[in-house]
Amino acid sequence: MGLCKPKKFMENKELEVIMKRSILALIGTITTIVALSLLYTNMSRPLQKGHAKIYVSTRGSDTKDGTSSNNSVATLKRAHQLAAAYMKRSPIDVVVYVEPGTYYNQTVTWTTAHPKYYTKITTTNPKKQTVFDGRENRNASLGSQRSFFTFRFAGQHSNLIIENLTIRNYAEGITLSGNREDFEKGWNGSNKILNNTFDRIGSLYHEDPSKHAYAVLRLVNSRYNEIRGNKFTNIMNKNSPALLHSIYAANASSHNIIHANHFGPQKGDPVRIRDFSNFNDIAKNTFDRAAAYGYSEWYCEKKGNSACSKGVPECPSWGNVFKNNTLTKTGVWHLYVNAKFVKSKSACQRNPPKEADNKRLRTSQNISKK
Repeated sequence: MGLCKPKKFMENKELEVIMKRSILALIGTITTIVALSLLYTNMSRPLQKGHAKIYVSTRGSDTKDGTSSNNSVATLKRAHQLAAAYMKRSPIDVVVYVEPGTYYNQTVTWTTAHPKYYTKITTTNPKKQTVFDGRENRNASLGSQRSFFTFRFAGQHSNLIIENLTIRNYAEGITLSGNREDFEKGWNGSNKILNNTFDRIGSLYHEDPSKHAYAVLRLVNSRYNEIRGNKFTNIMNKNSPALLHSIYAANASSHNIIHANHFGPQKGDPVRIRDFSNFNDIAKNTFDRAAAYGYSEWYCEKKGNSACSKGVPECPSWGNVFKNNTLTKTGVWHLYVNAKFVKSKSACQRNPPKEADNKRLRTSQNISKK
């Protein structure tokens, strides 16, 4: 007699669990929609008619003011100085127009941005190649610059756009860098990396191959970005090739759109997610001969790895989506965590986001080809 009543109780409890999971899944969907809505609201408006223009050309000079093609500057460093002056004087959309040609041995750290205005770096003619080459000159065989472009900005939306460029012969490509220690206030976001070609990136193509490269496009606490239509080809370290990833999103780099990119050939997993980088949407990409897995996720636990340099323990990532991708001679996905630690024993000081519904990764409708 006493066993009949608990049966109904269990049925009610099961129904309650199902309802809770459904609600959490719905919250997750709504959260993603709201996040993407904020991104597109912030990034969909056209450039202002009165936007500032800065011209860069292979025949330019950094003694000029860059206000026209005939007064073009020669380097992105000089373009950054001019863009910073515009933003300081009176914030405005700024477009750096780079004329087709090959620009050798350039590197820049870019710190100018504004939460309400664009900073855009693009070519004047998408039908012709605009190349930034890390070699000292055309006769050099290997690159001399470690990184092409480092963006440092933290605390708000930054609205940087880089599009229609070719970047080659660097150890690493572009870094969008917030503050990795301050998840709440140290982020940047609403940037776009569109229709660029990254070719011959990694220590194999650098004059000092002993220094491993880790990322072609690195995100450090960088959120709500759109990474679309890029090509990553010939991505290779000379030693430890598995350490190099085309897109490396780490330290709370969440709600990023990674769509319609081409990856391969390369030896490292093309998309690596790390340390509480949640709700990234990885879809409609092509992975061609791209290592063992198209996607991998990892976090570094200092108590078991002396190489972990962050001050606090890193955390698993949650709610990421890998769907509608085409993989040729590439595994679908891989969730890699140090075997010594399971998530229940992780030193991570953060709880999983409630809207993640306890899912680290969702996969669907991926096509795998031999």
